[in-house]
Amino acid sequence: ILAADGQEALRLFRQDPTRIDLVILDVAMPGLSGTEAFTQMSAIRPVLPVVFTSGHTSESASLNSKIAAGAVFFQKPYALKALSRIVRRTLDRHRQSKSEASTSEGKLGGFGSLTGTRDWTPFRSTDRMFKGVAPRQEKH
Repeated sequence: ILAADGQEALRLFRQDPTRIDLVILDVAMPGLSGTEAFTQMSAIRPVLPVVFTSGHTSESASLNSKIAAGAVFFQKPYALKALSRIVRRTLDRHRQSKSEASTSEGKLGGFGSLTGTRDWTPFRSTDRMFKGVAPRQEKH
């Protein structure tokens, strides 16, 4: 799912918040910044994994509290393969933390078993866009 700015990203997210397992947001997007969009998204889904990106090193300092809470910051420019690894690690870490929380509460399963995140792959990255991940298309 791609959006031109933070407001569109938030609108698309609100349509079906359970459809998105991870968001990739540029910190400086027009209209509604990536951090503002994520704040509103996480009010809807508090345990939403996020990767923030920026080409400006100074913007990463504004993310300290979000990074401390589990957000990931990825400096631009980057290769698609590197982004793919970050997305995979972030989803795996999230799945593991959900699984550990479920186990400690006596529940079965975890993030991956509920949402099928093992079959997810990132879209091509572009500047100033909300980036999401989508399920791989099944070949019939």
